[in-house]
Amino acid sequence: MPRFAANLSWLYTDLPFIARFEAAARDGFSAVECMFPYEATPAELAARLRDLGLQMVLFNGPAGTAAQAAPGAKASGFPPTVTTLITTPLVIEGLANDLHGNLYTPG
Repeated sequence: MPRFAANLSWLYTDLPFIARFEAAARDGFSAVECMFPYEATPAELAARLRDLGLQMVLFNGPAGTAAQAAPGAKASGFPPTVTTLITTPLVIEGLANDLHGNLYTPG
């Protein structure tokens, strides 16, 4: 039997992002995905997922800016996008895509 995840970037767009989780659960989805979940904190996402019995199955890492990707751009330490990409899956127990096809899993 096929299983589907509600893509919250494309479904329920008449609702605020955080309210889309409840709409998906109400419509019978047990899993959700989205492109960029950064309108909410990882802790808020984790609580919403837990409270509604949903699983986040995929989301994209932050895209960053053109300046960060420019040849010769310098960064001190990890850019915030990398830190977010590594820590968010740990909090929400979801699978992250870094926009280059690399997947990051919790733990």
